[in-house]
Amino acid sequence: MCIRDRIYPETIKTPQVVNGKRDQSLSNVFMNNFAKDESIIWHQADGDVKATAKLLHKIKLEQPDYWATRTKMFSKFTRYKIFSDKVKFATYYFPKQKITEFVPVVDIDTDNLDSKYNYKKIIDLDGQTIIPGIIDSHCHFYNLGLDQQVVDLRETKSFDEIIQRLKNYELNNDTDVIMGRGWDQNDWDKKSFPVNTKLNEEFKNKLVVLERIDGHAYIVNDNVLELSGINKNTLVRGGLVLLKDDKPTGVLIDGPMSLVDQVLPEKTLNEKINALKRAEEICFSYGLTTVDDAGLSTNITSIIDSLHKSNDLKIKIYAMISVSRKNIEKFKKEGRYKSKKLNIRSFKVYGDGALGSRGAVLKNPYCDDPHNYGILRTSADDLKYYAKEIAEMGFQMNTHAIGDSTVSVLLNEYKKVLSEIDDPRWRIEHSQVVDMNEFELYNDKILPSIQPTHATSDMYWAYDRLGLSLIHI
Repeated sequence: MCIRDRIYPETIKTPQVVNGKRDQSLSNVFMNNFAKDESIIWHQADGDVKATAKLLHKIKLEQPDYWATRTKMFSKFTRYKIFSDKVKFATYYFPKQKITEFVPVVDIDTDNLDSKYNYKKIIDLDGQTIIPGIIDSHCHFYNLGLDQQVVDLRETKSFDEIIQRLKNYELNNDTDVIMGRGWDQNDWDKKSFPVNTKLNEEFKNKLVVLERIDGHAYIVNDNVLELSGINKNTLVRGGLVLLKDDKPTGVLIDGPMSLVDQVLPEKTLNEKINALKRAEEICFSYGLTTVDDAGLSTNITSIIDSLHKSNDLKIKIYAMISVSRKNIEKFKKEGRYKSKKLNIRSFKVYGDGALGSRGAVLKNPYCDDPHNYGILRTSADDLKYYAKEIAEMGFQMNTHAIGDSTVSVLLNEYKKVLSEIDDPRWRIEHSQVVDMNEFELYNDKILPSIQPTHATSDMYWAYDRLGLSLIHI
């Protein structure tokens, strides 16, 4: 069972998928008839556990081995969730404590089940709703954990506020490198990209790297530019070094960011493990039981696999390997990898950038930057190469594409290589700006993988970037 959206008990409409085919809706499974009392039985190695609940709806359980959790998702709502039989944990959130149990639901009935099971504990669900565990079909799970280790720059209202947050961090952390993430110049009164002058003044002896909220731009100080070998003449395919008065401003869009990444200190093994565990903790708190991580290195997937085997990481992960020719050759030899909790059978390809940093590739220039069409991060020739190789390997290709020009290239290239392949389910990640004349090119083989959060994050300035003609509500 795959739940891609947050479900509210009043309107459960998400379709159920059984054996790869669309089955009856969840509303039929979970909302048939009303009942005042239900008994939910878990099975544990040391005996059975019984939980009694007054549910909002009678549950007609037609698939075995669900998993239950109760999660506080909002201040006024407390919900329970049933996880699918392939997820082996259950978390219960009570007002003053958090208890984690690892027990599957094996029976649900309105009758008293005392005679059927030998239970040792009763858990009262207190009249809450039980829904399936949630799968996030596109996220950056590992990066979520890494974000907890850097300065949080979200919701800053000016570049001056960023400087103050960095100074506060510096007071409590003795480090030569200051990392931050989450700034968005569109939230500031002055919405243009900043210049790094104040970073240079306040942090003369440190390396400062601040990542934009969408991950498609850095602002760095001159120390980082010098260490990375970046100057006014630096050219990197698939990106820009922004200049002012013939000098780098410190703002790097897409491609040149890799030059900075190469000179930053490598994360220690403990830092990587802690990031994965912290990300899992956050995901579990929202009822996420499986995540599709859109872009992982083989080093991180190896660590994930090791943590899964030692049971130090429990969340299930569908891992998209960051594409490269080296990784293509590696998985040509090794093939797919599938364990109980880790699935590696897809590549993440990077088509263009983001609208916020004007890196998404458009068929027409940006309305607020009329000489700019965006930046193709992976060349058209490389996109064709990757599509051909990945199709022959039997892997899935999932390509980031936000601008209508990039989407168009992918729709047509996917179509060419998938003509003889059954059920490939290749994805165009985001599919945010699409030519209305090309909607019909999406089908069962080529799927738009859309993240609704972009609607709310980009709606304040989408008209500025695209103009009225490309906005459809």
